[in-house]
Amino acid sequence: MLVKVDFKKERITLGSKSIRWLEGYIQKQSAMALEYSKVKSKVSKYFVINGINYGELLGILFYQNDNYFPKAPGLITIFNYLEIIGSLPEKSRLELEIDDFYCGTFRKCAGLVGKKKGFKIRLMSENYSQRNFGFLYDYAFLVKSLLKARILTRLIIGNIRKLSQKHDKIKRKVVFLANVRFENNKPEDNSLFGGVVRNLNSKGIGNKIIRYEELIQLTNLKRFIKEFMMQRQAYIGDYYSLKHFRDCKNDFKELRKRWDAVKDSPEFKSIFNYKGYEYYDIIKPKFELIFNALSYIACDSKNISKRIIDQEGYNVIVLDHEENLYGKGFMLNTRLDRKKRTAALSHEIIWPGSIYAHEKDESILDRGSELWRPLPDIKCVWSDYAKKVLMESCNYPEKIIKVTGNPKFDFLFNTQYNDKKTIDKYGLSKTKRKVLCVVRPFYSLNDISYLDELNQVTEKINDVEIIIKPHPLEVNIERIKEKIALFHNPNLKYVNNKDDIYPLIHACDYILTEASTVGFEGILADKITFSWYPEELNIAPFLKGNMQLKNLAELGTELKKLDEKQNLDLVMEKNKSIKKTYHYKNDGKASERVAYEIEKLMK
Repeated sequence: MLVKVDFKKERITLGSKSIRWLEGYIQKQSAMALEYSKVKSKVSKYFVINGINYGELLGILFYQNDNYFPKAPGLITIFNYLEIIGSLPEKSRLELEIDDFYCGTFRKCAGLVGKKKGFKIRLMSENYSQRNFGFLYDYAFLVKSLLKARILTRLIIGNIRKLSQKHDKIKRKVVFLANVRFENNKPEDNSLFGGVVRNLNSKGIGNKIIRYEELIQLTNLKRFIKEFMMQRQAYIGDYYSLKHFRDCKNDFKELRKRWDAVKDSPEFKSIFNYKGYEYYDIIKPKFELIFNALSYIACDSKNISKRIIDQEGYNVIVLDHEENLYGKGFMLNTRLDRKKRTAALSHEIIWPGSIYAHEKDESILDRGSELWRPLPDIKCVWSDYAKKVLMESCNYPEKIIKVTGNPKFDFLFNTQYNDKKTIDKYGLSKTKRKVLCVVRPFYSLNDISYLDELNQVTEKINDVEIIIKPHPLEVNIERIKEKIALFHNPNLKYVNNKDDIYPLIHACDYILTEASTVGFEGILADKITFSWYPEELNIAPFLKGNMQLKNLAELGTELKKLDEKQNLDLVMEKNKSIKKTYHYKNDGKASERVAYEIEKLMK
């Protein structure tokens, strides 16, 4: 059987069958999340230092699938390959053609499965893609230097702001930790927290937003410098000092010393066994990278959150969600301080495939234990469905879960959108049906051929206009713009990926998405949503409520079906069902409910 890996096109061929590159993960996401939680829990026992459970700060670093470190794959990549190869019949004869990014990983996983299932494996070809400046990510000391440079950039920006008297030094009772991605010029207009800020202001409860950007992500740093740097509001860089580097250096040394002591022990190696496949040798390079470079991220999180706690003296800190790495730093640093409370929202829908949805170990719920899993004092969710998932799959205590809805969605209900203004702003047609297309971010190595398929759809259906709005974290912006320009197609439009999406949702007739939150926002706005790649629906049943596409070529056919009233009515009924189950507390009043819960925490 020919097994062909094509990373750029995100496909794997198994004989005559072609599947998505992440098919194993897509089909077994919940099981993988559970396995990850077990691994993280066991690893954490080795890395509690001075009362801080660094396992909670490091876990996402060895789990996630990233496109930066070809020689150090994470658990998602390894589990995905083991699932795909392990699905083949026993005693198969495999001929491998590998064109991948993760050096040797697929071949090594095939070797593990082959040893257990009696495969005969022949390597036909093996090639690996490289990122631009990929050599920077091959050496731990360079990665660590880049991280320190990023932190130094924050320090410099903070000092410039202090000299310009732009740092908000006034202490307030409530602090919001806000990713620049959600920011606007005024705190009241923050797309995630703005409504809550307004409600707290109306109650006379002092609050402030501390802006931050992810340490490994440059896009939002550029946006902060361009749009917000000289505004008189708090920024994470305002809290840095040279002492921060000394503290991080000491913590980093302790972590590396602990790693050197355990990495070759049989007990530690035995943690890494997935369905009988002992994969420690494959994951070990990731841990080497973590403890020689990436653990500096965890040290930064622990130390800067401690600094902010000491300076601000807040009563409540509000997070976008509890898996926020800086948020974990705040919770771990206040584990024994019951005067400092934490509230966490749900910026995305919660379902059994969520990354943090399978923490079963009851012992880590003990706040007095150094192995405590950092949980907020209140967790605000969208509906009883989310509450049920957190209790049954994640072992969340019922008392901390509050069904409030998502404050971000209040804007959809409470804002008067001017469709004519939006249409004029983007030069859209006043008569054609409009499809807003929002897909997940593609990385620089991946294919963007989906644009060719969308172009073909508009060529076949003249009364449809497709608006491409890339994800805010998209790195292929110039490639996408150039590709669209080459089509010379007036029915295929590009809009800035940083623009507010809500006016576009309101002005368009349909939403096309790869199972992202935008699809749910479209449903709330009574728009018909097309779900692209229905194989993902096997693990996300709540996405079945709308039109499903096996490929983008089907979009034209499905649009024509909606010309018949009975089909349109059926889809709108499904919309209502989704709202009732997953969205019923999203009604324009979520901000009021969250503000009320925060106020109760302060008493």
